[in-house]
Amino acid sequence: MPYKLEKINMKTCFAMVVLCAGLLLTGCKEQKSFDSMCQKEARDQTLKMCPRKVAQGITIDSMTYHTDGKVFTYWHTMDDSLYQVDRISKAEGQLRKAICREITNSLELKQYKEHQVSFSYVYRGQSSGKIIMQFLFTPKDYQVAQ
Repeated sequence: MPYKLEKINMKTCFAMVVLCAGLLLTGCKEQKSFDSMCQKEARDQTLKMCPRKVAQGITIDSMTYHTDGKVFTYWHTMDDSLYQVDRISKAEGQLRKAICREITNSLELKQYKEHQVSFSYVYRGQSSGKIIMQFLFTPKDYQVAQ
């Protein structure tokens, strides 16, 4: 009798290990599938919508998705007429708040936010190509307490 009990426990233990491994592999496969979808979406949107003026003096050039860290990056070019250090330093805080508000309220980004994706906005100078401003919004930034 004790032998049967040990055998049942071993079978149960083995079944649990197989079940856990299956769940883990399914989770990894789901994440890979989501990452692939994000990369495809970034590519498709870049081909379809970029370059495009998003504001006076600002053009969105492309979008990328990096699986490391799950980050969507929006690459922008800023006209040289806007690239003045004092103007940028004054507007930087307001721009950051406005972008964060847009992400927080966006229904289009819902599935990405549900998957804890971060969003990066990079602004380069038109002539220099140097990064002028860069913002990163993590789930901590855009999730509203419920």
